[in-house]
Amino acid sequence: MKHLPEHIQRTSSRRFFAKTNIRKISLFLTFNLVLAINTTQAITYYSKSTGALNTLGTWGTVTDGSGTAPTAFNSNQDVFTIANGNTTGLTANWTVAAEVAFAATGSQTLSLNGFTLSVGQIDCTSTYTIKGSATSGLNITAHVSSSSSIYMDQTSTSTATLGALTFSGSGTGALHNILNIASTGTATIGTTGLTTNGFLKLKSDASGTARLTGADVPTGTVSIERYIPGQRGYRLLGQPFNAAQNISTLGTAFDITFPGGTGNIGSCTSNVASVYSYTAGTSPAFAAISAAGAGTFPNATSTSSHSNGILAFIRGADGEGCNTRGTYTPSAVTVVTTGTLNAISVTEKVPANGWNLICNPLPSQVLLSAVTGASGLNAIITINPGGQNGGHTYTNGTQYVEGSTSTIIPVNGAFLAQNTTGTDITLTFAGASTTSTAPNITAFKTTSIYPSIQLSVYQGTAFWDSWRLNMQPGASEMAHDKGDIDKFSNAQFDIYSLSSDNSDLYTDARDANSMTNGDIVRLGLRSVPDTTFTLQVTDYTLPNSKTVFLHDKYTGTYTQLTNGFSYPFSITNDTASQGQNRMELVFNDVGTGVGNLSTHASGMTIVPNPATNNINLSYNNAYAGNKNISIINLIGQVVKQIATVENNISILVDNLTPGIYVIKTVVNGNSITERFVKN
Repeated sequence: MKHLPEHIQRTSSRRFFAKTNIRKISLFLTFNLVLAINTTQAITYYSKSTGALNTLGTWGTVTDGSGTAPTAFNSNQDVFTIANGNTTGLTANWTVAAEVAFAATGSQTLSLNGFTLSVGQIDCTSTYTIKGSATSGLNITAHVSSSSSIYMDQTSTSTATLGALTFSGSGTGALHNILNIASTGTATIGTTGLTTNGFLKLKSDASGTARLTGADVPTGTVSIERYIPGQRGYRLLGQPFNAAQNISTLGTAFDITFPGGTGNIGSCTSNVASVYSYTAGTSPAFAAISAAGAGTFPNATSTSSHSNGILAFIRGADGEGCNTRGTYTPSAVTVVTTGTLNAISVTEKVPANGWNLICNPLPSQVLLSAVTGASGLNAIITINPGGQNGGHTYTNGTQYVEGSTSTIIPVNGAFLAQNTTGTDITLTFAGASTTSTAPNITAFKTTSIYPSIQLSVYQGTAFWDSWRLNMQPGASEMAHDKGDIDKFSNAQFDIYSLSSDNSDLYTDARDANSMTNGDIVRLGLRSVPDTTFTLQVTDYTLPNSKTVFLHDKYTGTYTQLTNGFSYPFSITNDTASQGQNRMELVFNDVGTGVGNLSTHASGMTIVPNPATNNINLSYNNAYAGNKNISIINLIGQVVKQIATVENNISILVDNLTPGIYVIKTVVNGNSITERFVKN
């Protein structure tokens, strides 16, 4: 510019510096605008001393709660600090995207008041706590960098309780004191980032049992309760932990007794075993557990030879009903088990052509039809401790279930499964197997997988017990075929059958093809009360080639069984009115009348029975020889006597008073008796 005139040089110079300054100012403004856009400041808000925490006006930027209020709770950075002694808590559900904290002075309680707090992160301490209830919820979304510390108010069990807990996301969290999930509630875990430190408890009562849902389980141990109503009866128990436990852990809820009475847990001095393990296979059997010890309460396993649970006889609470079958009122008990939970997907095997005891391996009730592989099962058995007796629910019976469409297995529950496919069946329990529906103890057998007879005993409309005969191919008259189930005694009343080797059976498997004319199934009755019952045929699906008669040997009556048939009978102080010689089922060919029924059990046949004018007696060859025959009335008077060597004889009875009579025959030093009815 030195060659230009001076005034032009001055003007050009001013223009140059002006342009340079404009460029600098522009760059400065642009940099700060970008900085402002990219570094949004996290704001900490403080609550006022009063006001609902879920209301924006309760919050301000100054530590006393004054200052600028938030415009929303959905900032991913803002922290909401409960301060100034605010005890109002929530008046509606509250969702905070980032963090809820507590002022570091005094003590503070966040009262949920039956509502749900959904938050990314929450930081509590032993003096800054959450006050819950059975209807309150806590949902922690756990952002990647967040870590939550959860302390519940421990003033009472209810204040340390939530109806719903959800922990998800990829952050971490930990419980630092007891957190109960209400009996009607759920804990949903979507990540292993939650550590329980042994403080998570799933509660159970008459309303239900809390359960765990979600794709994962927390880290650390969990305590699970199982409420059992006040019933004297047997239960199949399992546990959802990854290791077997000592059976003594159950002894805090009810008495456990062992053979010989050594090492009993609780107040009972009984020497009768009350807990049983199970041996799987084609001839399954329960075996008494002789003593408590490590692993005596087994867990789920995929090993087909393992018993995945136990059978426990529960008399009531500690010290109740120890050595009695008499009337008493058993208390409800709550079983508590503690351990590290199985992963959400667990497999168990049912051996080829056999039975196994399968426990529910998940911390939730399970819908059996949703268990992978369950459709291949031939049958399952659960324990029904229902029934009534004098207003108390004591009676139990094992029940067949043909399918699994509606069967729900409870938490800490188990069931028996039968496999007849010839290959092992693997059952897979997963999150999709769980259900919110409570276990339905009425979801037991309504139809049969084999031709069968089911006899049920009622007093009025109150169910007391039942017994089943299954016509199963290949089964024998001896006990412990694959379809036989032992009869475990009830408190007040039992009906059962006797195998040829004198075992008491609840379910008796016999081969229909081998049952011939005159074959007998002996029935036993045990009753504490002297009263009138009704025996009812609640299932009858025998082939058309078979007919069956109920022979009441006490009254001398024969009645053909049909579906829905009812038969009233009385138990009295006469010992003959119950026991193993009161009733029997007699098989007969179609078309053969009642008057021609054979009584193979005694070797003597009486026809007709009932009789009006004559009875015809026939003896098998085992009773050939001189016979002394006496007809005796029910007060013990001999009303007629006959001596003969014949095996077939007709006796005139038209002059006898109508009623029940006993025919006693003595031959070769042996005595046999049968009853008949005189019309």
